[in-house]
This record gives sequence, structure tokens and C-alpha cells, in this order.
Amino acid sequence: MGADPDTRLTRIGVFYDGNYFSHVSNYYVYHHERRSRISLTGLHAFLREEVARREGVDSRYCQIVEAHYFRGRAAYHFYPHNVYFDARNDRLPPASAMRAGDWLFVYQRPGIQFDRSQNMLRWDDGQTHAAEVKMIAPGAALFRLM
Repeated sequence: MGADPDTRLTRIGVFYDGNYFSHVSNYYVYHHERRSRISLTGLHAFLREEVARREGVDSRYCQIVEAHYFRGRAAYHFYPHNVYFDARNDRLPPASAMRAGDWLFVYQRPGIQFDRSQNMLRWDDGQTHAAEVKMIAPGAALFRLM
């Protein structure tokens, strides 16, 4: 039996050419009448709504699950700390490699879940690690492992 068309999840990958994006953003801030940068939150909301319209589903079932360029840029801001960022294979460190006191920043990352009632992170392969959430924002979260 197929998925109910009203509840199937449509996953959206967004892949940016950083140089081109920078030029477009600069155009809007310096030459366009709006005089502001492109809002990534707004752009992602537009993409979700447009995909939902074309798929004929509610937009809450259209989620951006991949935004590789920005995860890499976020890693830069955590240097000079010991940052784990696997750009080639695009995967999280295994839960077994994480230690109490480590921080985990998750951005537009499918396959990891947080159970607030148990303070437990679960990787997509079933591994778990105790953690406390320090910050949650649309598409992102910061955890301190316990």
C-alpha cells in the first residue's frame, strides 16, 4: 500500500554555488530597490511552498533536508576548536566517538533525532547518546553531550 498523498514527506535538497549566490546577494543589497540581502529563511520557505504546490501536498510535508554548503560554512565558525566535518562523505561522527562535554551542531541534517523527554540523541543507524539541547532554530540545533 502506498503512502497517503496527504502525509508523505517530500525531501528537498538545496545545493548552492557559493560564488554565484554571493553575487546575487550583493546585487540585491547594492543595486536593487530593496537594498537587502537574500533571506535564506525566506528562500527556503518559498522553495518549500512551491514544491508543496507542485506536489499537491501541505507544505509541512516538504522539508529541506540537505543544504551542504551552509553546513560547511558553519563548521568554519567553530574553528580553531576541534571540529568534525566530513565534507566528502557528508556524515556525522558516530555516536560511539562522542564524549561527554562534546558539542554537536546539526544544520539541515536528516537522520538524527532528539527525544527531549529522555535527553537522548538518536543517530539514523540507531546509536544513541545522552545530550542536552542548548539551542533550537528552524532547521538547526546545538547540543552538549552528557
